[in-house]
Amino acid sequence: MCFFQSAETLESRCAAFGFDDPAGPGEGAVRPVAFALAEVPPAVEERIGEVVERAVG
Repeated sequence: MCFFQSAETLESRCAAFGFDDPAGPGEGAVRPVAFALAEVPPAVEERIGEVVERAVG
């Protein structure tokens, strides 16, 4: 349903959090299926929880 890839895994400056199709949130032609995470402070953790809740309905 969802995935996390560390910055080291991606050889990038940001980690990635995303959703496997069809679990991605949103509707329509353009859907946010992955997010770049430069850091994960409490506000970002809360936002991730909200997005996951919306995706699972």
